Amino acid sequence: MVLRKFELKEQLKRNLGVFGFKELFPIQEQAIPLALKGRDILGQAKTGTGKTLAFAIPIVNKLDEKSLEVQALVLAPTRELAQQVNKEFKKITLNTGLKSLCVYGGVSINRQISLLDKGVQIVVGTPGRILDHLERKTLRIGKLKVLVLDEADRMLDMGFIDDVERIMRRTPEKKQVMLFSATLSEGVIRLSRKHMHDPKRIQVSGDVLTVENTEQFYVDAYSRREKFDVLCNLLNQRKIKQAIIFSRTKRWADHLSRQMKSLDFNAQPIHGDLSQAMRNRVMTRFKEGKIKFLIATDVAARGLDIPEVSHVVNYDPPDTKEDYVHRVGRTGRAGAKGEAITILTREDYFPFRKIHNDLGVKIRELRVSIDKRFSKLAKSSGKVLARRGRGGKEKREFKPDFKRHRKKRDKRERKMVRSGRF
Repeated sequence: MVLRKFELKEQLKRNLGVFGFKELFPIQEQAIPLALKGRDILGQAKTGTGKTLAFAIPIVNKLDEKSLEVQALVLAPTRELAQQVNKEFKKITLNTGLKSLCVYGGVSINRQISLLDKGVQIVVGTPGRILDHLERKTLRIGKLKVLVLDEADRMLDMGFIDDVERIMRRTPEKKQVMLFSATLSEGVIRLSRKHMHDPKRIQVSGDVLTVENTEQFYVDAYSRREKFDVLCNLLNQRKIKQAIIFSRTKRWADHLSRQMKSLDFNAQPIHGDLSQAMRNRVMTRFKEGKIKFLIATDVAARGLDIPEVSHVVNYDPPDTKEDYVHRVGRTGRAGAKGEAITILTREDYFPFRKIHNDLGVKIRELRVSIDKRFSKLAKSSGKVLARRGRGGKEKREFKPDFKRHRKKRDKRERKMVRSGRF
């Protein structure tokens, strides 16, 4: 076993063997030896490459199972990611005497308080609920040995910087800090300089999106009213096990789900306006394969780790390259094959090309043939059909016809000048 070269507790080794841990991912190979030595770590790797075990294995090996004090604290930006991380801890702490607890908002705090009173060594949670427990004095971190910030860039993007700072100020001066993220923004770097001691920087993927197992495409939908027609035909023509379809807003996620259901697509939305019980129910059904298409916002989909997700579809293109990285990371996980497809209208071309150029990745065009039975929900499918042609094979790299779009824009402006509206 690859972990034999590390000095790990016997029960931890057995647990890793039982759960099929056979080989190290690059981030694990670099981070685990340093973490076992107690070094602060600033780690970067794309999602789906084993960041969780890169910090979880050293934590479990380090903690004292005889003490019921909280010795490790892991901060995550969303409930779903916190639950996923805690699930990994539950697996590798089996029969070790260590207990982990996941705390997040949207559910009763009383049960969490009761479990904390009984004693746990590892707490995983969202910044808001962690801070709530600290202020209530139901969570005591005076004996903390390890602090982990998972998906730190997303926490900062979501406005958690003040909560994170307040939490970190309450931790002991002497502790190990590990910060993991898919991207290392300026905000993340500043945070590391402020709260970490001589961190070792591990940069597995750099600023380039590594997608060895994920093919990336774009589909030309021309205008927004034709977008749904393109989506339905796309989903019918690709061999999809399960897919996550990204929407920019919660309202549109609901709307898109209703439209898809009207055409007998097995789809459900997930976003922050749903109750925690409903989100859990949707996620359980999706993991069990009872839901094929999950319509999600960026925040709701954060931390989802479902190997059966063969496709990611950006119905609404992301606003930043960081969002694009995190979306694409929902498929092609742990060595599996995946496809990421972005549907573009003419307004999306220039912003998306900037993301494409910044990441330096190869994104090819995917042509979609239109089936008229879906056209009742897209009024102008005739023009789309004429533009797509037949067949569904990729044709060229991402090179939108900007000259044609400029001609159309200039023609509109000349018309406005003649009419006196410009």
